[in-house]
Amino acid sequence: MSDVRALRPHTSVQDLYIDSNGLIARHDYSVDVIPAPLAAHCLFDYADYDGIQFPSLRKVVPLDADNRRGRLSDPEALLIGIELRDYAVT
Repeated sequence: MSDVRALRPHTSVQDLYIDSNGLIARHDYSVDVIPAPLAAHCLFDYADYDGIQFPSLRKVVPLDADNRRGRLSDPEALLIGIELRDYAVT
């Protein structure tokens, strides 16, 4: 995505990696004050809540100079781990 001003993002360039099911598997971005992406947001374990797919697990791992992400199974590489359950759509 680029130039998504209508969405009011925190940055003008974002990279989305979509899996074979059409769900976001990875989301990379750089903030405008730091030009290179520093971390990859990886989304897993999607579940259906009222007909909408939501990820229940998010892991943020560092990116190297070639935009390759750290190993998700390596606890030393994990910057942020978030588990979300029981979404409510209202």
